[in-house]
Amino acid sequence: MGVSGCGKSTIARAYAKQHNMQYLDADDFHSSEAKSHMAKGLPLNDDMRIVWIQRMVEQLPALLKKQNCTLAYSGLREAHRKAFLRLDAKVSFLHLVLSIETTVQRVSARSSHFFPAHLVQSQFDSLEPAASDENIIEVNAQQSIEDVIASSHRLLHNA
Repeated sequence: MGVSGCGKSTIARAYAKQHNMQYLDADDFHSSEAKSHMAKGLPLNDDMRIVWIQRMVEQLPALLKKQNCTLAYSGLREAHRKAFLRLDAKVSFLHLVLSIETTVQRVSARSSHFFPAHLVQSQFDSLEPAASDENIIEVNAQQSIEDVIASSHRLLHNA
């Protein structure tokens, strides 16, 4: 989990490959309307996010019956994260922590993504702190991909 540009997709994809898991990207669960909305430079509102969360929570149980997975997902709102905790599965959140300056640089360098750099601040503004009953593990996302994966694996297995 983390703001757009923190490396969620890169890390989740690499972690899944290394640990023989299925990789899922929460962006694939967005409606075309939501993607178009963000591409116009507008942040999602909570109504749009709720539909997106529900779509994932409804589809994940069937996917998890086949194979464990990683999900590259923002996890900005506590209520949305808790929807995943209600699944009949072991759910852990890795929060990839990155400075806003580095995040803006990364998002600005992407050419084929629908999320514009000027919306990065809205992601930081929407990010709610972890509640005591959430299993959120913070990982420094400024490390190399290999180091983030190694740290994530170590932290997940010590949690």
